[in-house]
Amino acid sequence: MTLHHPQEAEANAAAYSGPAFICRDFNPDEDMNFVMHSYMKGFWEFGMRQAGRKGGYPIDCLQNADYGANQKSVIENLLQIGKCIVACPPDDHFLIFGYLIGELNQDHPVVHYVSVKSKYRRQGKAAGLISEFENMHGGSPEGVRRRLIFSHWTDPWGARLLQHLKKQGYAPIWNPYLAR
Repeated sequence: MTLHHPQEAEANAAAYSGPAFICRDFNPDEDMNFVMHSYMKGFWEFGMRQAGRKGGYPIDCLQNADYGANQKSVIENLLQIGKCIVACPPDDHFLIFGYLIGELNQDHPVVHYVSVKSKYRRQGKAAGLISEFENMHGGSPEGVRRRLIFSHWTDPWGARLLQHLKKQGYAPIWNPYLAR
């Protein structure tokens, strides 16, 4: 576990701010309800509906029951085949700042979903989760553009995070077909 704290801002390009945090492993008994609820709601509100408003998805044709049953199945499968890490304060593992669900695919990290509670956004938590996840899989050599694949997109947060990641040297690739 890496401790991320505001004092790293000077030494770290990710510029963490806000409360210090660590990344810990997902605990299904304690974290499942929060992760499932926030993923379902967040992806519906900021992924599906935003894209529908922009003409990307025919959202009016999707039944709530179909979304609920099928997306829940996708999330459960991603939690089984992948890895979920949770950002929390070092002294309170029950307070969740956010989480990441991902896996390694062809030697590249695949981020399926990143969620950070609204009051902790824009403090480097999502970037910290991505960095921690990448480091768990060997990291990238110094100066090499880091390939990062993601499967779920939410707006507007995804666009902001994407711009930040590009500035940090990532080469993001969107592949929604990896979420199964």
